[in-house]
Amino acid sequence: KPTFNNMGWLFDGCTSLEEIGDYFRISEGVTSIEAIFSGCTNLSSIPENFVIPESVNNIESAFYKCQSLNSTIILKTKEISYTMQWYQNGA
Repeated sequence: KPTFNNMGWLFDGCTSLEEIGDYFRISEGVTSIEAIFSGCTNLSSIPENFVIPESVNNIESAFYKCQSLNSTIILKTKEISYTMQWYQNGA
């Protein structure tokens, strides 16, 4: 079974991405989601069950420039090392 701990930059700059489906999960064990949705300017919806798991400690720029986002983001993580500009709702 393959494992990975970095989901950083996965959808960076995907301006056509408007919503994250209910099927999308950040797996426990992932430690970095740096810039995962950075620049997704049309992302407006995240499912209610979307959770950033406890294992994640780097959320730097994760939702940077997601000015259309109108959802709650749940952080289960206890210790975050990198948060710089993790969320900026605006241009």
